[in-house]
Amino acid sequence: KMYEWNSLGKSNVSPKVVLTLKEAVPCVTFDAGGNLWISNGKRIGAISRIPKTKLYESGTPTADILLSGSGISGVQNMAFDAQGNMWVNHDEKKSVVKINAASLSSSSSAVEAGVMITCQSKPPVTITLSGPKALAFDKKGNLWIGFFGPNVIAMIPSGQQNTSATITPDVQITLSV
Repeated sequence: KMYEWNSLGKSNVSPKVVLTLKEAVPCVTFDAGGNLWISNGKRIGAISRIPKTKLYESGTPTADILLSGSGISGVQNMAFDAQGNMWVNHDEKKSVVKINAASLSSSSSAVEAGVMITCQSKPPVTITLSGPKALAFDKKGNLWIGFFGPNVIAMIPSGQQNTSATITPDVQITLSV
């Protein structure tokens, strides 16, 4: 449902637009062009793009791009970097994956991981941080990842986002939950 920004917080507000989707959607994000990307979150995953022109009319929108493949298994979070690359969590591999911007312009059933980054905790006990769930970029291009399993937020500097690797991020924030 889409609400007008100036109606939020008021009582008895009706949504301006209601989109009806064909299945549950655990994850949504927007690209720089205003298109809506959704993931079905399933092990055999799919990511769809709904063009921005379809977001302002109620109904069941049709995706203009559909992506699937081994690079997008179990996606429950997505974020775009400043270069238009999509980053997704790959729960099965306990990693985050970059899907190159060039791969996002047309449908594909063979999406492969571009760059795959796995994070480890800091010593004295080094473990693979599992359950990457939340992804966000800051204005410097650093990727922040929230790991569900160990309750850690880690920062991947922009300079470490171009090569697949297992790294131990310098910045790790452990949360008490």
